[in-house]
Amino acid sequence: NDLLKTHARLFYTIEALGKRELHGEAFREINVRGNRLDTPEKIESFFTSRGVSKADLQKAGFAVNTNLGRAIDLNKRYRITSTPTVVVNGKYVTDASMAGGEDKLFEVINALAAKEKPAS
Repeated sequence: NDLLKTHARLFYTIEALGKRELHGEAFREINVRGNRLDTPEKIESFFTSRGVSKADLQKAGFAVNTNLGRAIDLNKRYRITSTPTVVVNGKYVTDASMAGGEDKLFEVINALAAKEKPAS
């Protein structure tokens, strides 16, 4: 999905810039202000209006592309079709539907994590 890839690029750009405080700002921009941040121009404007230079955005590009490629690979490898999806220790994949509902999801995650915890 191109929009999801665009938003993943936005996420990884925030991370690469070390500006985690912008995650909430990006959420509000998309969900409250109605700016979908769905084009490179809108994303660039979002960052530059918050003091990030175009040069810094360009410098972040390699890390962003690397992380995006890894995310795409993991999505394919684990056949992720919904969010949230959780992979435990590279072996088990679960989501709310598989767990029997959102309220059971953390029970399943904790049980799988306990199963994978090495004996002390």
